[in-house]
Formats: sequence, C-alpha cells, structure tokens
Amino acid sequence: RVRGTLHLVDVDPSSRRPQEAAGIAEELARRAAVAIDNSRQYEREHRVASALQRAMLPAHLPNHPRVDLSFAYRAAERESRVGGDWYDAFAVSEDRVAVSIGDVGGHGLEAAVAMNEARHALRLSALEGMTPAQTLRRANAALMLNDDHPIITAIFGTIDLSRSTFRYSCAGHPQPALAPLGGKARYIEGGGIPLGVDLAASFPILEARLEPYETLLLYTDGLIEYDRNIEREAARLLDALSARVQDLTADGAAALVRNMLDKHRQFDDIAVLAATMLPAYASPVELCLPAAPSSAAIARRLALRFARVAKLDPERTFDLTIAVGEAVANAVEHAYRDTTGDFVVRLSAQEGTIFGEVADLGTWRHGKPDPERGRGLAILRATTTRFDLNRSPQGTTVAFAV
Repeated sequence: RVRGTLHLVDVDPSSRRPQEAAGIAEELARRAAVAIDNSRQYEREHRVASALQRAMLPAHLPNHPRVDLSFAYRAAERESRVGGDWYDAFAVSEDRVAVSIGDVGGHGLEAAVAMNEARHALRLSALEGMTPAQTLRRANAALMLNDDHPIITAIFGTIDLSRSTFRYSCAGHPQPALAPLGGKARYIEGGGIPLGVDLAASFPILEARLEPYETLLLYTDGLIEYDRNIEREAARLLDALSARVQDLTADGAAALVRNMLDKHRQFDDIAVLAATMLPAYASPVELCLPAAPSSAAIARRLALRFARVAKLDPERTFDLTIAVGEAVANAVEHAYRDTTGDFVVRLSAQEGTIFGEVADLGTWRHGKPDPERGRGLAILRATTTRFDLNRSPQGTTVAFAV
C-alpha cells in the first residue's frame, strides 16, 4: 500500500557506497511508513471515541415541572484529547430528580467506554433506591473489579423537592456551585476520594438547601483548569455564574463556557449541568439587575420560569415575556443613559392574573429620534390587559398585568 513519496538528497555521495545509501533510504522509508500508519490509526481511534462519546451523552434532559435543567458539552480543541466527561439527569420519583457529572481519567476510546459504564452504573443504583453514598460505593467497587481501571472523579446527588435540598456525595470532583436569585454564587462542599483509588473508600452524604429559583451548577475541571491559576479561574466562575444565573438555558450554559474560556485554548473536555429549582406555587418574586442590554434576556428567562410555575398557557406566556422585555428595555434606554444603575423586576400572581413591575431610580430621558425605534410602550399596551407608566424625580415604574 502506497502511503506517499520520500525524497532524499545525498549531499556528499563520495562519503558512502551506493548500497549503503540505499539501505539507509529503505530504513528511513520503512520507519516513516510505520509512523504514518500509527498516526492515522490514532486519529481514527479518537474520531471513533469522539463520536461514541457524543452518542452516549444525553441529547435532551427530562422536562420536569419543578426543576429547570440545562447542559453544555464542549470537546477539547485537539482531537487526541477526547476524554470521558459526562453529565446526566433523570427523575427518580415524582419529587426527586437525580443529577450526576463526572470525568474519566485518560483519553481516547477506553475513556469514552468507561464513561458510559460509570454513568449507567450510577443510574441503575439510584433507580434501585440507593443513597448517593451507596451509589458511589457500588460504582467504585464495580470499577475496581478490573485491574487496568481508570481513575474517575464524580458527583452524584438528588434534588429533593419535598425538602428543598440537594443531597449528594462527591468522589474527588470539583466543588458544586449554588447561585441564588439575585445573589452572589458560592461553592458548596466537595472533595472526597476519586473512584478507582481505594476499594474501602467511603463517600459521605452532603446536603445543601435550595431556595426557589436557585441554580445548582455541576461542571468538570476543564472549565477552570485551562490556566495555571486555578483559584483565580474558580473565582471567575462564581462571577460569571452570578451574572448569568437566570439565563442558563442550553445557549446560556454554552455562553457561560465561552465566557470562562475567553481567549484561552481549551485542552480538555468540558461538561456543564445546571439545575434550577422552581417553587410549587407562583409566590411573588423580585430580581435586581444592572441597567444593561444583556439584562433583558435574564429578565425574560425569569418571566418564562414564573409563567411555568403559574401554569400560564403559551399565548399568555409569550405576552408576559414580551412585556417584561419591553419594560426592561425602557429602563435601560431611558433611565441611565449617561451613568450606570440598577432596576428591579417584580412578578406576582393573583386569581389567574400575572402582575409585573419594572422600577428604576434613574431620571427619565427621551430617546434619540429614530423611525425604527420608540414602539416599546405601544407593544406593552398591546400585550397586557393593564398598563401604567409612572415617572417621578425618584425614578420610573412600569406596571402591567397579563
């Protein structure tokens, strides 16, 4: 089989005999052919590993009425670094949702296969009613049955909606993060021993309380370990999560990854799983946001979640998100044109009607004349059953009902 051509030039033919030169050329060609074959086989293996890994990861997460789930997965830039990162979420019972994330040590086909085995082992144990600690212990024992086993870091836990808690166990994985509505994200306890290190390892059960609209973030180490200063990147993750906490849709989770990587090269796979707990009833909610264009998407996402809790039909959900978006755009455009400031979004429900309010502390300024703009108030009137605009020296409040 021809693999290519090899061109050699002998700069000093008089220094060796023709037979010797031919032998050297044949040996070089033979070694080059072996190297090319090995390289092509290596590339094929990792293409297969990448395709296998993507096929084994869930393309969709369950649509649970009380848990808003989103994910992002991004393969390493170098094909040869395809690894065993995974994410997973599934309902264990009506009021409990299981989540897991993990990272298999090593790269290539073996890592992808080990990832699939570990993910399914955790699923099976959880569906049998095991606690997070028991689930990890069984996975650890199964892994160590093989002498040539990888090291795996993982988190497995359940979101208990009846108790508003996240009960979990950690096997040497990066700490989970919690981001409350309108508050500062923080890390919760992690640590533990990775799977595949000690057959007698135990994995304590940890617990964190989840407030309404609070987001739990699980991720693999590629999200924070692309730089030598891991502590700095871990702090950046909290800042990024705080800023995007109400926008962690599939696109929002991917945007979080892009924001973290910025201009850095990605040397490892990244998996992200976000779970936001929704309340059982549409109790009043309030969110303070900076008066910036990016806040409109965050406010609309909150409106979508509130509509989901209030069980609005699709038409009224659409009207609510449009009204919130236009009211926020009004605050961004007119309240703080020459300075910075915040505004507050308030939503409540009463006897089937949704009441919304967007209030700022700025001074109203008319927008620049533009034939393509200035329709926000008209849109608000068209999408709401009641609309009020109150301007004062203390700020502007847009109130509406849907």
